[in-house]
Amino acid sequence: MSNNNCIIFRNNTFLLNTRNTSYMFKVNEHDHLEHVHYGRTVLIDDCQALSDRRTACYGDSILYSQDDPLYCLNRIPQQYGTQGRGDYREPAVILVDSEGNSSLDLTYRSHEINFDNADYPTDLPVSRKADGLLTVRLCDFFRQVEVQLFYKVFFEEDVIVRSARIINHSDRTQFIRKLMSCALDLRQPDLVEMSFHGEWASEMHLHEQPVTSSTITNSSRVGFSSAACNPGYLLRQSGTDEDSGKVWGFNLIYSGNHYNSTAFNHVGQCRTMIGIQPEGLNWALKPEEAFSAPEAVLSFSDQGLNGLSRHFHDFINRHIVPDFWQYRCRPVLVNSWEGFGFDFNEERLLKLAEEAGKLGCELFVLDDGWFRERNNDLAGLGNYETDLAKLPNGLSSLAEGIRKKGLDFGIWVEPESVSEESNLYRRHPEWAVHDGVHNDIYGRNQLLLDLTRKDVQDFIVENVGKVIEETQAAYIKWDMNRQLAGVDQNYTHRYIIGLYSVLNRIFSKRPQLLLESCSSGGNRFDLGMACFSPQIWTSDDTDPLERMRIQKNASYLYPLSMMGAHVAAEVSAQSLRRTSLPLRFNVAAFGILGYEFDLGRLNEQEKQEIRSQIAFYKEHRQTFQYGSFCRLDTDSQHEQFCVTGKDETLAAIYRRLLTVAPKPERLTIRNLTQGTYNITAVEQTYLAEHFNHLLDQSKETQTSGLYRNPAESCQASSLALAEGISLTNVYTAAGYNPDVRIPLDYGSEMYLITQRKEEE
Repeated sequence: MSNNNCIIFRNNTFLLNTRNTSYMFKVNEHDHLEHVHYGRTVLIDDCQALSDRRTACYGDSILYSQDDPLYCLNRIPQQYGTQGRGDYREPAVILVDSEGNSSLDLTYRSHEINFDNADYPTDLPVSRKADGLLTVRLCDFFRQVEVQLFYKVFFEEDVIVRSARIINHSDRTQFIRKLMSCALDLRQPDLVEMSFHGEWASEMHLHEQPVTSSTITNSSRVGFSSAACNPGYLLRQSGTDEDSGKVWGFNLIYSGNHYNSTAFNHVGQCRTMIGIQPEGLNWALKPEEAFSAPEAVLSFSDQGLNGLSRHFHDFINRHIVPDFWQYRCRPVLVNSWEGFGFDFNEERLLKLAEEAGKLGCELFVLDDGWFRERNNDLAGLGNYETDLAKLPNGLSSLAEGIRKKGLDFGIWVEPESVSEESNLYRRHPEWAVHDGVHNDIYGRNQLLLDLTRKDVQDFIVENVGKVIEETQAAYIKWDMNRQLAGVDQNYTHRYIIGLYSVLNRIFSKRPQLLLESCSSGGNRFDLGMACFSPQIWTSDDTDPLERMRIQKNASYLYPLSMMGAHVAAEVSAQSLRRTSLPLRFNVAAFGILGYEFDLGRLNEQEKQEIRSQIAFYKEHRQTFQYGSFCRLDTDSQHEQFCVTGKDETLAAIYRRLLTVAPKPERLTIRNLTQGTYNITAVEQTYLAEHFNHLLDQSKETQTSGLYRNPAESCQASSLALAEGISLTNVYTAAGYNPDVRIPLDYGSEMYLITQRKEEE
């Protein structure tokens, strides 16, 4: 199918086609947009067969028209439901005029199909390079209001992007109380909603609940997309697993307060919607003014959760992240924070850079604490002058010294915040966001700057730009460590628009500059930030067991190429759990690899292990960052990840607590091209002292002080790998031999799988 067939209009029916899915709706007999189908591929001529039949009337129905006893909006699957005309389900839009009228009747007026220009007016970040754009214009003649519904089609990625824009054509101000980006009435029974919740350093907990007639709502009220509830969610058919079954996915290209809701009605239609948080919204829309909702991303797969994730991953990598960084490998970095905190000087930083360069790192990141008054989190935010007590030769000298060690230079900034103890606040206290009624409240001892003000935006653009130019930085870590409070939803939306303006002004003219967004970890892990920031710091929790869960659940919505993932110290700063160096790498490798601890504390054996890790990661970096990622359904004590690139697959098995007499383990790899494959365990080493006297009989261990996992290798067909091939046994308390794996608690192994050539 050519891309020019991705949007078809015939006989009042719209059909949006992607490679494997179809989205169909029609203009019905009362000029409403009636939803017909979203799922597997269908034909436009199937519209009548797929549409709901209306042959019986219902005694308690509110009729839309007295002339049609069979037409009740409460029973019609719609594209964008309203209120006041007989539909008692949750509406997608609420608009109130100066007299308090909120009834709205949006009927079809016209449409436009465009295959050459998928742009439309908005001040929000949007997806790019769509294969086609459908614009449908709806009007309420009596209210003199126009709503434009936009549908972008991304054919190869099996993604539809929806958004809405409302225009006030009346002569009076009207007030937007709600404007969803997308509303959709599905007729799929037995749905389970999957949403993702948490808090600082404990993001992306998966929550599943059956969809019923009781409305499920998920939202953010903290001013940003938030760790409490990620904007993305899934609706899966009951029984769907990682590799089979139907699932629909939704996400929002927006970084502010968001909202989604899902519920079945009494006739089995599931209405789900996503958009800006309506609570507290009261946006004044003056005559001829317009307001745009952010874009919502939709996808469907009948190949299970992994199938849907692949759609999202491909879409984000091709159509969300900045053009310069699409499929461009990210550098291996070292970050100063967990090693030094605020306690550093130029000598310590240069020594860390030297060690990192010898190990193979490519980028050095100076984190918090480099500017005046910043010896703790009580002061200094808003200052951009270098702390000469720590860095007597200035930032530019440090940056040049880092580059002489063979690494690029990167730097942490927190431009949206201000400390009362800062030169900026002393000069401009009015630039901070204040409650206006009560005393100010603080997060991490700081206030936020008012990004709705042009002078504040100019200040940030100028000063962050100066830091970039002074240091010739290759990378910026943009942090934001508190939440909004004491403001309404109108202000929150204006703040986000101001933030986007600032980011665009700084980074659009510096496309090669790598931006990593951070907000106390994952408090702003969303597609709005991804339009500027190719990678996002996934969580402040670097414990590998915690990170395994966080990164796994994030992967339902986001690609590995977005996830900053660091190897930290042996004893976690967050959980105080002690884990092995191989495990820490085997988790962080499924993301953007970095190291974040004092490398000077390592012994020679650990340094050699890290050299091997980084060399292996670089060799396979394209696959780790951009391969096709899959999760495997496992038992409660195991996880398995795998990622498949052009010529190879990398798989990792993780276990939690090791048990006595453990069950045999198997490696399962699906969706491989038919053929025969070589499977090789990636070498990893442990300090032998962890195993007490168990390895005393090993001459190699006595000599090196190291234990190496067995050099396991075998051959198997793609069919056998799909079923699961047997691995060498884990230690069973019956004695050691060289073919036994002894992985400790929280152990893991990684495997390289490559297809055998015919001559082999």
